[in-house]
Amino acid sequence: MNKRIHGTAGWPAFLAAAGLVVLLQGCSLFTPPAPPPPTVVGNSLSVVSWGPDRLDLFALGTDQALWHCARDGSAWSPWQSLGGTLTSAPSVASWGPNRLDVFALGPTHNLLHIAWNGSEWSAWEDHDGVYMLAPEAVSWGPYRLDVFVVKADGSLQHFGWNGSWQTDNLGGILTSRPSAAAWGPDRLDVFALGSDHSLFHIAWDGSAWSLWEPLGGEFAFSPEAVAWGPSRLDVFVVRDDSRALQHFGWNGSWQVDELGGILLSAPSAAAWGPNRLDVFAVGTDHSLFHIAWNGALWSSWNSRGGSFVPSPESVARQVNRLDVFAVSADGLVSQISWDGATWSPTWPLEPLALPGD
Repeated sequence: MNKRIHGTAGWPAFLAAAGLVVLLQGCSLFTPPAPPPPTVVGNSLSVVSWGPDRLDLFALGTDQALWHCARDGSAWSPWQSLGGTLTSAPSVASWGPNRLDVFALGPTHNLLHIAWNGSEWSAWEDHDGVYMLAPEAVSWGPYRLDVFVVKADGSLQHFGWNGSWQTDNLGGILTSRPSAAAWGPDRLDVFALGSDHSLFHIAWDGSAWSLWEPLGGEFAFSPEAVAWGPSRLDVFVVRDDSRALQHFGWNGSWQVDELGGILLSAPSAAAWGPNRLDVFAVGTDHSLFHIAWNGALWSSWNSRGGSFVPSPESVARQVNRLDVFAVSADGLVSQISWDGATWSPTWPLEPLALPGD
């Protein structure tokens, strides 16, 4: 037997229920679904850590917007679009807890900047100019930013922030994205390939820039520089002829050694402590490869599996902790982590942050 509501006796309950639905829809119990994850442009990842359990990952989406997700503790946030119309990979730097500054090229190859101050994102800031390669951002202390980007004529442009922006041109004729490292306050070392594809170096000592220093060789991809202590630099670059990894180490003078491998991507390096280096790159089978320095010798190359497009991105957020990110051919981002004893999880992974997918 079907029950029906006759007259008006049943309407108060019905209206109360309807009102409750409207009320619930207006409160946090009915949160809108998370946006779908972006399809990421290969070779566009940038990651930074400003605390032991904090990671911020940025990527260029195929919609040309900047996308961001963060890990705080044990969980990843959903991907968030920060908008913009970008034409290069982003570069992120952090000069303190809960502070992020991201740089990328815009639609006219102008330099764009967006910042997080701990509570909200700024509007996009336009630094104008015409540049041909993705920027590189680095910070050596609170309220300090240094950004390097190659102009259309091949010279290196430097933007420095210490309360206001100062700009200077460092010259050179460069053909790769620069890589910068800071081994102490007011110290900067920048590396890039020249017009002959050899490695060049320029440094700031706190009062003046050096001349460009040629380090020789002939290389295929942008270099990667990292510093794990005062007066220490390690630079990695892939040889053009053999696709082997070349290492330049500085501890008062340059030492050069070849680390082998047959690589299809620029390397990514991280240092989680003194005399510790971990380097990652994509091999000829498109899987992720890893080599490490323990203070006395280099390991053999080890495959970490997967199938990726160049290049990976790595970060060390605390002692004996590594996180590596890579993009698969379908534009989804995966992660592998080292906790001091094991790598986990194993490839392939579910893409990051898929609530509602």
